[in-house]
Amino acid sequence: MKPWEFLRGLGHGRPSWNREAEELKWLREQNVRLASTVEQASKALSAAPLWHSQHRIAMDILADAMERIEDEEAGDKPQ
Repeated sequence: MKPWEFLRGLGHGRPSWNREAEELKWLREQNVRLASTVEQASKALSAAPLWHSQHRIAMDILADAMERIEDEEAGDKPQ
């Protein structure tokens, strides 16, 4: 067996430089996907504190309203 035939056999019939080029292309594509995902996650996390504080305020308002309703209902009951 000739050396180049052996080396091509290792690369499943393709030269190793072609495999490396394909791997670099794949890694670059994955890097773009990862960067996009990180950017989207950063945007979502930056909006989270605002949403969380609004949710907390809404829950406080609802809790106060429930207390007033319960107090009014308790005052309407005959004793």
